Amino acid sequence: MPVGDVPKFKSIRLGNNAYQNKIAPAIGGRAFLEAIGFVEQENNEDPALVFTRKPDEHLVEALGALKEGQMLTLRTKEMREKDELNATKKYKYTLVRVRLPGNILIQGVFGCSKPFSNVPLFVASTLSSALVASEFSLRDAAGQFVEDENTSLVQLGHVSAALLHMVFTEPIEGVGDVVADEYLDQIRELE
Repeated sequence: MPVGDVPKFKSIRLGNNAYQNKIAPAIGGRAFLEAIGFVEQENNEDPALVFTRKPDEHLVEALGALKEGQMLTLRTKEMREKDELNATKKYKYTLVRVRLPGNILIQGVFGCSKPFSNVPLFVASTLSSALVASEFSLRDAAGQFVEDENTSLVQLGHVSAALLHMVFTEPIEGVGDVVADEYLDQIRELE
């Protein structure tokens, strides 16, 4: 009989010593149980967390990760919003570096609460006249790009610094310099 079908594994009494000593004091312990499907209910007049969902594969994976001692962090929406708020209090500005074609890095400082749309505008303002009308996207190291440019930098996790890569929609061969003439004398080779 699979463990998920045994009733004693579907309920955790909140007054239980094991719960009180191991789960209750652990940061996120109860939140983890609630995230995987436990709900607080009265069980024989004792408050308990009762598993109400049908067993899923994600539970087997979560249990395996816990047995192997892997770090597993589940955060509620409220916890994520609190982290976001704390980041805006901690940081007022973020440094954004953008790698252009030709291994040129440009950087700008932006308010953390400002929308991401300010970054592509800044990048476009540094491009040469031959490229200023070209379409491009900015991607992170994993190749992901921002779909909603009205999202703030802090909501995107671009605090306190971020490195993005510029990718042109169309090939840009034979256009000469990538950056505008007024910035060419400011280019320095990094050591």
